[in-house]
Amino acid sequence: MPASLARLIKVRRVLEESSRMELERRVALGARIQRSEEREKAVLLQSRENALATVIEGSGSVQDSEDRRVIEWANVESAMARRQQLRAMADATETLVIEARATFLQRRRERRQLESVLDAEQAIRRTEKERRDQRDMDDWFSLKQVRQRRTRGANNFQS
Repeated sequence: MPASLARLIKVRRVLEESSRMELERRVALGARIQRSEEREKAVLLQSRENALATVIEGSGSVQDSEDRRVIEWANVESAMARRQQLRAMADATETLVIEARATFLQRRRERRQLESVLDAEQAIRRTEKERRDQRDMDDWFSLKQVRQRRTRGANNFQS
């Protein structure tokens, strides 16, 4: 029984480790998405500033100014769209991280429970062995005393 429990604990450790690695992978993905989101926010702000600058400047030909304005506002809109996509990905990743954390914690709890069962089993076996050893010692000493009495009785009988 303990050997099969020990093998089962090894399997549980492997499962726990794979869950931990999956959790770390998902957390890292979430962090990359968050960094991308922050970069897109900076791009969005910069694009807005550039678009407003073209409106305020008004220098050069009207056509060039309008073309620059259109390009800058297009940049603003594309940055907003990318940011919304990243926000959706971040939300989905957050859900995945929560699921991975729950799986990891569940597998860790299962492994620990199994280890406590194995520890209890080993403690019971140790106690049983100690009792057997003590009983064997008691038997040996009692037999030794019986032999000594017989030897004394035989010596007293012969004298």
